[in-house]
Amino acid sequence: MTRRSRSFYGAVALALILVATACGGSQPAGPDLHPAGTTDAPPPTSAIRLQYATADGHDPAQNWGDLYLPTGSHTRRSIPVIVLVHGGGWLCRVPATSFSPFAEHLVARGAAVYNIEYRRLGCGGGFPTTFDDVTDAVRAVPGLALTHPELDPTRTVVVGHSAGAQLAVYAASRLRSEGADRPIRAVSISGPLDMRTAVADGDTRVSRVLGGGPSRESDRYRAVDPMENIDPTLPVTAIHGTADRTVPYKQSQIYIAALRAAGGQGQVMLLPGENHTSLLTEGRPAQTLVVDRIMSVTLRRPVAP
Repeated sequence: MTRRSRSFYGAVALALILVATACGGSQPAGPDLHPAGTTDAPPPTSAIRLQYATADGHDPAQNWGDLYLPTGSHTRRSIPVIVLVHGGGWLCRVPATSFSPFAEHLVARGAAVYNIEYRRLGCGGGFPTTFDDVTDAVRAVPGLALTHPELDPTRTVVVGHSAGAQLAVYAASRLRSEGADRPIRAVSISGPLDMRTAVADGDTRVSRVLGGGPSRESDRYRAVDPMENIDPTLPVTAIHGTADRTVPYKQSQIYIAALRAAGGQGQVMLLPGENHTSLLTEGRPAQTLVVDRIMSVTLRRPVAP
């Protein structure tokens, strides 16, 4: 994995007076062949679309996030930030805008939400680009406060669903280990947090995005598997449905057990009878429970590293 230089991102922090443009379904079963840019849907009217900088190439049609801000007037650094990472098997077919309704629920509860897009398989992504893009997007959060001073980037929580949960936990852990501006917590929803075990259990999505299984691409798994990049200073909450047949709930249990064994803080929230996507389905009680837990995590005071 390529290390970013501190000097590059010092410049990025200033450059992130980001250019604004006015303004869960199930995981796909197969690869997507859409060319780059076809998922660049217009932002919701309630959001501001902002580009984030990347060290290795940049696709303005995909390297962006939709920023949702709570209504009303707010004092400086009074609003926590949730970075939302959508899933979809790391494939191009599912765009960030699929998470727009969920972002609306969170912003209505008082947090700012940065719903990010990133390059995926089928539209310029894969290893390491997909993983680096999400890290770069999270790293951009302090720059958002330059133009939106009501945001408090020291209270950043990274939340992801499915493949997005793997990316969220990985990116948050990586930034803390790099000593960068640190997300304070991560929330995984239905996430494959032990990628080697996922492949052993028959998950072909993991081996597809990493270009092969663990025996062939051991270095890649070592680089991005949350299980192999645990940072005990990063508290993680893992939410999972017990009826999930896409990513078994043992994935959350294994990761949180390992995090605790390393001296970290972790919680598992199991929702009986919920499957891979039902816990985020509009109108279901489970979605309200998930939103409640995310906001509880977001509004807690930061844990000292």
